[in-house]
Amino acid sequence: MMKTVIITENESDCNIVKEYGFNSILLNDFLDSDDSTEKLKVEVDIFYLLFGGNDNQLSKSEILKLAESMFRNGIDAEIIILQNSLKDYLSQNNKEALTQLLKNGMDFVEYKIDEIKDLPHKERDRMIRAEILPLLAEVDNLKLEHYLSFMKSKFKLNARWIEALRGTIKAYREEHEKQKMLENIENPETYEITEAEKEEAIKYLKSPDIVSKIRDDITKVGVIGEDINKVALYLIMLTRKFEAPIHAVLFGFSAAGKSHLANTVGELVPPKDRFILTSGSARSLDYLSTDDIREKVILIQEIHGLKEIEENIRVMQSEGKLTRIYPVYNPRTKRNETVKNEVICQASIITTTTLGGVHPENSTRIFEIHLDESVEQTRRVIELKKDKVAFLEEQEKDEIKHTKRLHHNLQRLLEKLEVVIPFSKYIDFPSSSIQNRRDIERFLNLIKAVAFLRQYQKEKKGKGEAKYIEADLDDYRIAYGLGYEMLKSSFSSLTEDERKVLRIIVSLRQKGEYVNIFLGHIEKEAEKLAIQLPQEPRFSEILNTFAKKGLIEQSGYGYGGKAPLYTITQYDDESFDDIEGISEVITPQKLKQKISKAEKGK
Repeated sequence: MMKTVIITENESDCNIVKEYGFNSILLNDFLDSDDSTEKLKVEVDIFYLLFGGNDNQLSKSEILKLAESMFRNGIDAEIIILQNSLKDYLSQNNKEALTQLLKNGMDFVEYKIDEIKDLPHKERDRMIRAEILPLLAEVDNLKLEHYLSFMKSKFKLNARWIEALRGTIKAYREEHEKQKMLENIENPETYEITEAEKEEAIKYLKSPDIVSKIRDDITKVGVIGEDINKVALYLIMLTRKFEAPIHAVLFGFSAAGKSHLANTVGELVPPKDRFILTSGSARSLDYLSTDDIREKVILIQEIHGLKEIEENIRVMQSEGKLTRIYPVYNPRTKRNETVKNEVICQASIITTTTLGGVHPENSTRIFEIHLDESVEQTRRVIELKKDKVAFLEEQEKDEIKHTKRLHHNLQRLLEKLEVVIPFSKYIDFPSSSIQNRRDIERFLNLIKAVAFLRQYQKEKKGKGEAKYIEADLDDYRIAYGLGYEMLKSSFSSLTEDERKVLRIIVSLRQKGEYVNIFLGHIEKEAEKLAIQLPQEPRFSEILNTFAKKGLIEQSGYGYGGKAPLYTITQYDDESFDDIEGISEVITPQKLKQKISKAEKGK
């Protein structure tokens, strides 16, 4: 296995290097190699670009271009350019001299720093800002400290200058991270809606069965099943236009379709209103401007993979803004000055996760959407995937494209209006928990989202910026139907995985088939109920939790003392159906009766 490789320009130099016992390769052979970057990283510790001055056919800029390419691809390479012929140097010196020469090599960044060391200070500082800072922003902290030490030695800088430079590099990194994030935001749209498209979109918005149409359209563009979840997610994304948007997290096993659901529904949002976040440093969100994310849907895949920004996401969801105060060194005044940056987060944040729950503080700020992990849903997905293997007719592709365009247009046509809920005082809602204060706000916003979607079916009241629409009982009925499951998740102290296992245990107790149960009994009952059990070790953790809560008791071991044996304790079936107050949310029928009674009593 090669560890050190010297790249030379001609065969004569290559042969001499080999005679000294070093691995060597011709430049042209290296450039023509099909070896991948990752393979080179594994097989070679370091490359040396060894070229002589007199017999070198390559220009210095070409050598540096190669070195830069290797640097940006993460390949360790050092540059050695002799003043005289490499052939003469090698023929006049021994292996020890060549070994010493290699020790004096410089990598691409060091070489660029060394190049400007003798420039006048003003020109040198300009070159540092223009060429060196962008390079330093790309390296890890260990290499950064090495390069700063190298610069301190070459430029005779004092500790204060190095500290100021370190702060400048940090700010540059964060600005660069911001620009990378903004690349995920589509360019402003120049598309103009034609009169025919406008007429089609308005007709759609006036449809009494608009919610059913949206459900069918999401199915058409690729989401099978998940009828409640996909419509609820569509409405949540619409709340990006609200002063206090709704946020959501999608739960499910790996490959359950969380990202597919979020991305597919997201494709029905106009491109300029989508912001897909796949990475970010701890402070990267601080440097966005309000306009960067105003009225946008921010999609974050697997939030727990972005732990560095998870706290900022939590603040954005709760407070609706991010405020940061930080010092910046001013070279003119030679003092640190305080800078304030505030980002207003009027955006709907959609995240996905495979975990059974989210941070306790996050859970009070979002709607939880649990994907359908039933056996039946799996069958539907498999059938859809099998159908997709077949060639899609051009007509079907055109229909999908047309559907997406239609939804882009109708969302553009939705006017930003205030939504008033005239019957809000008649809505019964649980109040046993402080969390219910946030729950009611989210539920009311969901009602507003339905009314907002149906604005073309309502009378617009008021004038100018004071224009508003009123939600009606149909809006409540739709919101109640969509929000019921999400509210159950919000009210319950149990996670969705725990509720699945509990549902199986209750079923076993109702049947009374077993006095004692093994894990096998639970697995068998789960199959009958078409419930997909959580994976290990999560499944065993849930059983241990239930044992601590007294829902089950471990009564011993079976199968030779290897398998835990459980006894099911008494558990009120009604309390299982009414998880911590869900029945206190007034039904549409009872709300109608309550309003009617109140109006008669006037």
